[in-house]
This record gives sequence, C-alpha cells and structure tokens, in this order.
Amino acid sequence: MNQYLNFSQKDYLQLQKVYEALLQQVYEICNQKEVSEEEIDQLFRSHYKNLQSFLLDSNGKEIFKKYRESPDVLEIKCAEYTSEFQMRLLGIYLSKVKQPVLDIGCGQQANLVHFLRKNDIVVYGLDRNVQNLNNKIYQVDWLEYTYVPDTWGTVISHMAFSNHFMHHHLRPDGDYEKYATKYMEILKSLKIGGSFIYAPGLSFMEEILISTFDSYTVETGEYSTMVTRIN
Repeated sequence: MNQYLNFSQKDYLQLQKVYEALLQQVYEICNQKEVSEEEIDQLFRSHYKNLQSFLLDSNGKEIFKKYRESPDVLEIKCAEYTSEFQMRLLGIYLSKVKQPVLDIGCGQQANLVHFLRKNDIVVYGLDRNVQNLNNKIYQVDWLEYTYVPDTWGTVISHMAFSNHFMHHHLRPDGDYEKYATKYMEILKSLKIGGSFIYAPGLSFMEEILISTFDSYTVETGEYSTMVTRIN
C-alpha cells in the first residue's frame, strides 16, 4: 500500500461509478446466450483502463510516471511507532501536555492515543486506516476533517500530516495549496497557549510564520517542530 495515494470523498463516488459500470456490463453479458472469451477479455481491458484513468485523475501523473520507472515506488513501508518513541522524538512530557490533545495520523492501532489515555490525558485520534474505533478515534482523512477554531490544547502529528505536506510540496503536480490551507486551519484550531507538534519539519512554512505572523512562536528541535499560538 502506498500511503501517499490519497482519495477524497468525491474520488470514492467516482470509483463507485467505475464499478457500477463494470457490474452493468457483467449483467448484460450474463444475459446473452453465449459469451466468447474475447468479450470477457474486452470487459476486463475496459475496466482496467477505467481504473487507470481514475488513478491518474485522482492522484496525478507524476507518481505513476515514477512507478513505471521504478516499481518499488508503490511499495512504501508504513509502520506505527511505539508511544514512548514518539513522545521522546517529539519532545513531549506528560506533565506539560496542554489538553485536550488531537493526534493527526494516529495509526491503525492508535498507540499514542491509548498511551495518553492511560495517563489521564483527554485525547482524540484521526486516521483513515485506524482500526480501534471508539467515540474519540475517528476513521477520517485529515484533509477532509474540519479543525474547529480555539479547540485544542495540543495537536500532534508524527510522520503524518507534515510528511505528506512535504511530499506534495516537492511533487510537480502536488496539492500543496490544500495542505497549506489545512496547516493554517490546524494552527487556528489551537487554544491560546496551545501547540502543534510535528515531525518532519516544514521549514518553508515555518519561515513564513516567523516573518509574517505575530500570533505564533516556532521552536525547531533536532527531530521535531513546535508551533505555539500566543494570541
């Protein structure tokens, strides 16, 4: 699975239409008295062509151009780190965590969310692949989620939001404007004194914050960045 392939709600509806067309063709063929191998081959060739068009329309040509050059591109490993490692890398201390907390890209098992809850922290998680769902862990794309202003004491995202933002920033056909807009929406969702803590860093955005806005401070560590709302 390639974690950089991203599909919006509109894309899912379009994919549904692709399969509805396939099922309609299958139905029509099944109602024939005889079906040739050529007709079946044509059916699948048509379907694969529709899927190819769908992927190009939804995720752009560049990533698939790279895939043709190197098939390993679509075999990106995606692991969930231990909660202790994430806390240490992000420089987060339980005694200083401002609540409530939101973990963007919490992972399938939501390790960090469960760890913080065991330590009496009010925390929520977002991930499109999360498996342990409950009333505070949501299976949702972070680009589709609405970050309500003045809500969060701490927003955490380890190897998730900023990693994908960097990917789109570097891609010739990347959707970097959408990520930049969502980045600012996340910052506005912080309470005064609240922080957005993430890794990897986004120097191109952090430089803009420092030079343009007086509502945030930026602390860049060895492995992570902390943006804090001050007014």
